[in-house]
Amino acid sequence: MRYVLKHIKKILLLTIVIGIAIILFLDTESRRLVIEMTNDAKEIALSGQLSTSINKQEQINNELNSVEPQDNVTEKVEKNRFFAEENATNISNNKLFNGKYYSGQHEIINDSKKYIKDSLLEQGYAYTRHEVSGNINASIHQLTIDPQQSDIRIVLGNDSLFGKEKISSIVQRYEADCAVNAGFSYNNGRPAGMVVMNNHLLSNSTGQFPILLINQQGVSLISSDPEKIFVYSDGKKYLISGVNVEGPDKGAYVYTPIYGDKYIATKPSIIVEVVNNRVSRFYKAEEKNNICEIPQNGFIIAYIESNIETVNSIFSTDGLVVVDKLIEQDESTSLAYECGSWLIRDGKNVATEIDPWLGALNQVKAKTIVGINKENNLVFMIVEQPLQREDNTKNNHREVMTTNEMIAYLEEKGIINAALLNGGEYSQMMVSSKLVNDINNDEIPLGVAFVISKKRLLQEVSDNYSAN
Repeated sequence: MRYVLKHIKKILLLTIVIGIAIILFLDTESRRLVIEMTNDAKEIALSGQLSTSINKQEQINNELNSVEPQDNVTEKVEKNRFFAEENATNISNNKLFNGKYYSGQHEIINDSKKYIKDSLLEQGYAYTRHEVSGNINASIHQLTIDPQQSDIRIVLGNDSLFGKEKISSIVQRYEADCAVNAGFSYNNGRPAGMVVMNNHLLSNSTGQFPILLINQQGVSLISSDPEKIFVYSDGKKYLISGVNVEGPDKGAYVYTPIYGDKYIATKPSIIVEVVNNRVSRFYKAEEKNNICEIPQNGFIIAYIESNIETVNSIFSTDGLVVVDKLIEQDESTSLAYECGSWLIRDGKNVATEIDPWLGALNQVKAKTIVGINKENNLVFMIVEQPLQREDNTKNNHREVMTTNEMIAYLEEKGIINAALLNGGEYSQMMVSSKLVNDINNDEIPLGVAFVISKKRLLQEVSDNYSAN
């Protein structure tokens, strides 16, 4: 009996030990599962964070299928302020921008920073393509330009204020090494904002969007205010309403040869014709006599709904007339172009969910961006959803790189100022005569493009670009 009890005690003790071991194992496994679940929850939360803005925009986008800039566009943008600095930082810290870099179609780059630095020294510009993989799946085409080592031009389609032209044709005509689409244009090709060439204003600023300036000192992005344009006559200056504006209702407007060889007055006007900065004549433009010739070596000023007495009080025949400096920069400013909405300003994320031209940004599959990095290089990027992956498999990831992700990527690349250019089917980049980004159809003709070439002696810009 005593022997049996002794064995029963051993069995009970062993059972207790085994039970304690099982409890400890289960506790450890439970903790592991909790940790895994927590990590999964973080990933789900991050994924939700990245795509929340897409879901939010479905309703907004229904109301923004066709958005045109309005006078109150600034107020609309402010109401839709996209406070995303914290989210963008989180995205960048989670290192979601993995993937391979390419210098061409299939040439892999092992060190993209070194490649860009070497290319800038060698030829003044560098092109790279980053195939981002993982949860974010996008093709990012980057053209980095040293403004001191490259020639940069703004080109109007067919060199006309109302022209459109394929980017391949522009590259061929200007014998350019690279080209990228510029900002927004109306259906007739006319730029929707400021364009300055050779320090001559060809198109007015809206006063609502940032302006890219290129001069001898380098490149910069500045805020846009409605510029004040004056003409000087006999030592006095007079305010002008605009330059090369279509069909204005009232005011005084300057028309230069880039507008065309004729201006058709839609309302009774007094026309002041200026040749070689001298008033050559005044005349009336009325309903039956409304075609006004624009001299190739001068310009006209149309005083709409005005009278001859008012014009006579300002000008005298053969009097000297000069259009005042057209932007508040030094005279070395050769190029200026009004972009779309700000994305990054002085290193801060100021992006909005809605661009007055593109609509809801998280719905746009391709976006062209212009930026300036810490080295004061000019950077163009096209961020797009690739039609297929590098291995030729179909891309089944979500459709659009979100605004948060895009800002985080720009910050990672050292961009301190950035703004939107045109997007969608108009996003086009050509390098070494090849269109490098995906497009579903043939090239869409552009109203305006930037062209870049290795530094070389330039021919004089066409007389069509001369405002005086």
